[in-house]
Amino acid sequence: MIQLGTYDGTIYNARQVVDKIGHLCDYILFDSAWVGYEQFIPMMADCSPLLLDLNENDPGILVTQSVHNNRLVFLRLHKFIKKTATSKGNSVMYRTNA
Repeated sequence: MIQLGTYDGTIYNARQVVDKIGHLCDYILFDSAWVGYEQFIPMMADCSPLLLDLNENDPGILVTQSVHNNRLVFLRLHKFIKKTATSKGNSVMYRTNA
């Protein structure tokens, strides 16, 4: 799990994260509890894991925006978004009743 943005305003470049650690895993979970709007601001588009152009060598991307449960995301998940190279630009949102 990678915290995409922090309380004090640090926001990571999602492409750099995928390039650096993507070969180590099948999926990367980005916790966007403090952000989640970066895909709507052109200047911040490089920060958005949902706007990445994934290829067959990249891991799948999971994004959560669960503010209250960000560290227990798999136990009490509210919402997460999945994107893979085979999703052809379409992200899939899953909801639970947590």
